[in-house]
Amino acid sequence: MADDDLNGKFCYFHRDLSHGSYGSDVTCLQQYLKHQGFLCEEPSGFFGPTTVTAVTRWQVANHLYPPTGLYEFTSRGLYAKKNNLPSAEELLALEVQAQAWIECH
Repeated sequence: MADDDLNGKFCYFHRDLSHGSYGSDVTCLQQYLKHQGFLCEEPSGFFGPTTVTAVTRWQVANHLYPPTGLYEFTSRGLYAKKNNLPSAEELLALEVQAQAWIECH
């Protein structure tokens, strides 16, 4: 597996994440936070208290105020920008445009 696959640099976050969230997007976020030095534990795919703390620390370090520990729209957008990736909202807009083009042709 490539190093970039394990450091969370190419995650796609289509939803907000918070305490109790579970899934591969949580795992990818945890990999990113671990690689950045904000999370010490191994990624589990479960957004528990240590992930809340790690997200809060990441938000403070990136001047996102108030730091909430929730991985929501603003955090997702900053992650995408920092990693030169389109945001989920930008990808959705492109998908809608493509679907409209297909329907017209």
